[in-house]
Amino acid sequence: MADNSVVFKPPRPILVWDGECNFCRLCVQRFGSHRENKVDLIPYQSLHKKWPQAPIENYASAVYLFTPTGKSYRAAAAVYRFYAEYPWRGWANWAYERFRWFALLSEWGYQFVANNRKSFARLVRVFWGKSFVLPTYRTSAWSYGRLLGITILIAFISLWVQSAGLFGPEGIIPFNENLDQVRLNNGNGSSAVSRLLEKPTWLWFFPVTTGMATLFITGCLSALLLILGLFSPIAVLVSWSCYLSLQVVATPFLNFQWDLLLLGKLCCSQYFIYPGSWVQSILISLSLMP
Repeated sequence: MADNSVVFKPPRPILVWDGECNFCRLCVQRFGSHRENKVDLIPYQSLHKKWPQAPIENYASAVYLFTPTGKSYRAAAAVYRFYAEYPWRGWANWAYERFRWFALLSEWGYQFVANNRKSFARLVRVFWGKSFVLPTYRTSAWSYGRLLGITILIAFISLWVQSAGLFGPEGIIPFNENLDQVRLNNGNGSSAVSRLLEKPTWLWFFPVTTGMATLFITGCLSALLLILGLFSPIAVLVSWSCYLSLQVVATPFLNFQWDLLLLGKLCCSQYFIYPGSWVQSILISLSLMP
């Protein structure tokens, strides 16, 4: 709850915590992982050395947050107010100030954790290890990109060796006859856009004799770039467009669950495979929420 009894106006928000509490130390590591450092984190044992005018409170029982406006917050309210200093993370503080049931439930939960700090510290170490700092997802993004590149390369090569007999110009279902049928159904005067909407494939723009080979070579090269970690978002986009171009003209052979799953995975993966993407920013934000 907000406390205006003591007028203490630091130039920046200050979160005061118990420096002798191991669980509090783990949580402060997490709080301090924000890229934007908008709140000072000070153990109460050092508070009055730096800020002699700070009020005397029972800091060992709960965290306190002091703001430049002179307002102070305690326990769950302090945690929520801390997150409210950062963009898109103030929803809990908003709910705390407007819904009494949410405030009561939050304070009960905070007190329950505070009374069982040692148990929760053990849980943190079991699931997160010794460090509770914000994950960057760099290792997972690096591994995911390489494994995805290997998968794509295998997919292109395995399909390449079979393509001539399946949907090549002399295959079981020639892709050029498939495209000719689409052109005939839409009329010879139909626009390229209408044909692309029905059959989104680069084969519309390549000669029959070299189109498939061009797509396979391009797809394999983009997969190699992904394995090497070079131009990864572009490599994923190129791989997706090449595989889609082949899939739409070879539907009887490439209409299985794993082919569609591969296309879907490629379509989404450009947002995951390099650190700093907006999806990773969302994941980081969620991991920081109270």
